[in-house]
This record gives sequence, C-alpha cells and structure tokens, in this order.
Amino acid sequence: QLAMYNTASLLLSDVYAADGRISLTQTPDSTRLPRGRFVFFGGDTAYHVADTATLEKNLCTPFAWALWERQQRDPASTRPDQPRYSFGIPGNHDYYDSLIGFNRLFRYPGSPHLPLADFRRRQRASFVALQLPLGYLFLGLDSQNGKLDRRQRELVNRCLEEHPGQGLIIATPEPATVFGSVVPEATRPFAALNLPRPFLPEPAYPAPN
Repeated sequence: QLAMYNTASLLLSDVYAADGRISLTQTPDSTRLPRGRFVFFGGDTAYHVADTATLEKNLCTPFAWALWERQQRDPASTRPDQPRYSFGIPGNHDYYDSLIGFNRLFRYPGSPHLPLADFRRRQRASFVALQLPLGYLFLGLDSQNGKLDRRQRELVNRCLEEHPGQGLIIATPEPATVFGSVVPEATRPFAALNLPRPFLPEPAYPAPN
C-alpha cells in the first residue's frame, strides 16, 4: 500500500520544474508540468491474485488516500479541466482471477466497482490502442505466453493502415529482454504482427512494410 500510495500521489499531482529540479510544490519561478491525460498499467495489477478484494486494498484504497490528501492541500487542483482515463493490460496474476478483477477495474464505464481516484474507464477489452501526440501510436497487447487472438491482430492491422508512418510504442505484459537476454515468448506477438523488433540483432527480423 505504501509504494502504491507514493505512486498515486505523484500521478495525481501536477509537477513543477525550476532550476533543473522537479518538485510537487509551486514556486514563483517554477514551470507547471500538468498531469497526463491517462494512466496505463502494464499487467499484474495486484499480487498475488488480482481479485476484487486485493485490488481494492492494494490499489484503489491508496489512490483514494492520495486523492483525499491532494484535495486537502489544494482543492482547486482537484477540479480537472478535462477528463482523465485509466487503461491497462493483464498479466498472469490478473488471469489467476479470470480477469474478473481486471474487468471491474478497467472496463464497464460507469460501473461502481473498483473506482480509481478521479480516473474514468473507457476501455472495452483486455487490450488497447491509443493515439498519442507528436505522431505516436500506443498499443497495449494482451499477449499471455506470446499469443494474440484474432481481435487484437485485426485491431493492430487496422491502426497501422489508418496511421501509416507513425512511431510505435508497444506494451506487453512480459519483457522482451531480461538482463540482456531475449525472452522468446515475448517476441512472438511482434513476429505475428510483423512489427519491428529492435531488441533483436540485425538482420534477425525483416523490415516493416
């Protein structure tokens, strides 16, 4: 809870930069760096089983504490000028609960289950595609054991067709490399989608079309 509370306090706050230093406190000569429009969870949302009770205790409650503290410190800052959203992909600990807790946390917009501070739900599947600024496309894949279902392949292909030439940020629940060694299972989604694999030595992967 303490680690999650510290993370939530940062995510729910504006950040101020001055003289090469970052702070949560505004000063007359500081530059405000506003909060991001969304938060993304990269899998294994709670341990050891990401069920409803564990998610409420280890995730939602610390976020609620952080939001309350911010409201006490700066009431005006808790009235955002635009909505913010939460997105995520499941890891194996989310699957231990058959994605029940995951779905209650990230899906079902308007549901009272597992509210996450002042973030809203918008996701409708266990994977997500987001259009980012500066010409970047963000893809969060549900690729347990390196496998992708038909829906994800169709979504990625459609996104790449509609947004050609954009930079890609790919998030998977398993790391592609561990201590400098490539994890074979984690490379399979990239190969299935014909995506660049810069973590492999050239010319181990074909250039994208």
